Amino acid sequence: VVYLCKTGVHGNFGEGSKEHMSRPKILMTGHWEPLAIYKKPFVGMTWNYYEAITRAGGMPILLPYCGDMDEYIEMSDGLVLTGGYDIDPAFYNEEVKYNTVEITRVRDDLEKTLLDKWLKTGKPIFGICRGIQFLNIYFGGTLYQDIPVECGVIHSDVVHKVRLEEGTWMRDLFDSAELVTNSHHHQGVKKLADDFIVAARSEDGMVEAAIHKTLPIFATQFHPERMIGDWRPEEQTDMTAIFDKFMDMVGRG
Repeated sequence: VVYLCKTGVHGNFGEGSKEHMSRPKILMTGHWEPLAIYKKPFVGMTWNYYEAITRAGGMPILLPYCGDMDEYIEMSDGLVLTGGYDIDPAFYNEEVKYNTVEITRVRDDLEKTLLDKWLKTGKPIFGICRGIQFLNIYFGGTLYQDIPVECGVIHSDVVHKVRLEEGTWMRDLFDSAELVTNSHHHQGVKKLADDFIVAARSEDGMVEAAIHKTLPIFATQFHPERMIGDWRPEEQTDMTAIFDKFMDMVGRG
């Protein structure tokens, strides 16, 4: 008998196998730490990502940093680009400006290859925090390398309001003009790639969500996986709806 997550796989493996097999498989990129455990590279992510996808009816799959990713892409129905360290500014034709910029080039190169391959499939993508930043620069946008220095505002470990843009499905999804979200980043979208529209902004004008104009791709700068159900801080907006939206885009099987 095994128990994983609150609404994940449970009971005997022999029971309900058809139901589990029909769950959409969601490929997820993990955080790369070069010397985390036994001075060896570590790949992983916080539990919230797994739990949010599982509660929405999906089967989360962590992409390994080795071997051929083609089989993972083929077997998966949706892709989540998760949070993590900063992206090499070389990807948007800049040099590192500040000592606060922490680069994981191994991850950058992996996700560049992943997107090159994934976009050929036309399957949905959901970017979170670093995910919105990587999608933005992949499609030709740029980033603030350090928001406090360049913009004079703090977006790290704070809670703030987010204004949803009229005419976007995100505004309709929440049936509200305003959300209250977490904020855990020191970098952010500077020039938004032409392929995207802004779906939400913070009160100080930072891009907090974006939607691709033609492809099934959207992303948030805040962390919705930390604002689900019974572990959501009381003052923050429940983000269950955004994971349900992603699973609807993917197809629930």
